[in-house]
Amino acid sequence: NEVTRLTGNTPEEVIKNPAILYNIIYQEDIPYLLEKERKAYDNFTIFNVEVRCRSYKGDIHWLNIVSVPRQAENGRIIWDGFHVDITERKRSQEEIRQSNERFEMVAKATKDIVWDLNPETNEIWWNENYYSLFGYEKNGADRLSTAWEQHIHPEDKQRVISNFSKHFERKEPLWKDEYRFIKKNGEIAYIYDCGYILYDEKGKPYRAVGSMIDITEITDAQRELRESLDENMLLTGRLSTILNTLPAHIALLAADGSILDVNNEWKSFTRQSGFAGNKYGIGENYIEFSGSFLGDNMEKYMVSEGVKKVLERKNEEFVYEYLSPGSELKRWFKMIVTPLKEMKITV
Repeated sequence: NEVTRLTGNTPEEVIKNPAILYNIIYQEDIPYLLEKERKAYDNFTIFNVEVRCRSYKGDIHWLNIVSVPRQAENGRIIWDGFHVDITERKRSQEEIRQSNERFEMVAKATKDIVWDLNPETNEIWWNENYYSLFGYEKNGADRLSTAWEQHIHPEDKQRVISNFSKHFERKEPLWKDEYRFIKKNGEIAYIYDCGYILYDEKGKPYRAVGSMIDITEITDAQRELRESLDENMLLTGRLSTILNTLPAHIALLAADGSILDVNNEWKSFTRQSGFAGNKYGIGENYIEFSGSFLGDNMEKYMVSEGVKKVLERKNEEFVYEYLSPGSELKRWFKMIVTPLKEMKITV
């Protein structure tokens, strides 16, 4: 039936004309088949080849042909054998090959450090980025997960290893962590590590694949930002203390004109004038808030433009004298707006 399925001929027809079998073999594979056949004949050994064929219907198949030569009583060489259709196996092998090829291409193309761990043997594979970024050499030691553990910063090691092991115990597929990793030259890299763990039907982990991302620059930038914010907070606190000793009504403005803080004299004046509200204008736009103390629209426009130019660093200072309306006792005020360059705020 198998012979008929491939050739469209009966077994009897093929026995009479063996060339029928040769005719369905891919022409590109014929030289290879004949060479193996000649060696088996000369050495009187097993003939075993894998070749492609095209059935009489046009379907492409892979065949594993196995045959053993023996000599009959009349001296003729007779081949006893069989063939197995291995098309599905070859297709699976090709899919695996293409999958591995894609994995290798991604591992080469990415800037990440790609790793592939065998939990049973503790063998770990790294892409080239591991060796180029961290400076370690390709040797047996760094192909074991224990080497990865040894390179983790001592203060992070127990936490990271414990977290990794718990994922295996809980059969959790996705693992991620951040830690410090020591390079060969002693420098410390901040790492974001993420891996996917594969389990068999019994729940036993048999493979874990992931990538390490060097986030040192990001971590350094975040630390500098925190230090800058802490420093600004300290300076702002000191400035507030100093401003509270001054008799002027003072407000600190952000670059967008919003009021960050005010001194005690400002609070006292706004309470007396009825403009204090709940926060003495803190959080509100200074131009809009100060408009309550000004007269007509022309005056409000002049002040608005003057303050904006200082906020935008187009002018070093804005000075304006005005008569405060809205009270029985008319009072003249002098508004001075100037930037505090080092702190990038305006007073």
